[in-house]
Amino acid sequence: MAKQSPGTIRQAIDYDPSTRTFSVRLHDSNGRPRTIEVTQAEIANNIAMGGGSRRDDGVANAPIWPDVMEVAYAKMLDTNHADGLGQGYTDLGDGGWPKDGMEAVTGREGSEIRYDKSWLIESKSHAMDEVGNAARDALRNGKPVTLWSVPESAVAAQDGLADNHVYTVTSVYKD
Repeated sequence: MAKQSPGTIRQAIDYDPSTRTFSVRLHDSNGRPRTIEVTQAEIANNIAMGGGSRRDDGVANAPIWPDVMEVAYAKMLDTNHADGLGQGYTDLGDGGWPKDGMEAVTGREGSEIRYDKSWLIESKSHAMDEVGNAARDALRNGKPVTLWSVPESAVAAQDGLADNHVYTVTSVYKD
């Protein structure tokens, strides 16, 4: 999102130097715009918990906006801010779907491209072509595309990908 549409991120975050707080505009699950206030303490807590940004990985000069957005999203998901944002972070990490996160940022409902096992009737190559074509078409239509590595069950063959990671797709090509 930041690479394809940096204005979306810039327009979502305002900083008030007098209060040292951020105001973040996100959209709830009903598509309604919400403004969430994010404090320096909440950002510091997010970084200390090892959230999803490069600052969390120890890169001191990394941009702060990913932490600000992550805190705001967790705060929007959390129903009781008085006890911290534990529920929000749990919902974000355990049940958060990439399309929901993208909708929170863009205000547009996402769609899912799922690997359809019926495509395997022809071949695995055909199935992968179908997924690639759907992703390519979405990109051509200006839609952001993410891929999610869904955890396999204990009995399923492991695919070798890190589970519960989301990757941004910027282009599709066939090798």
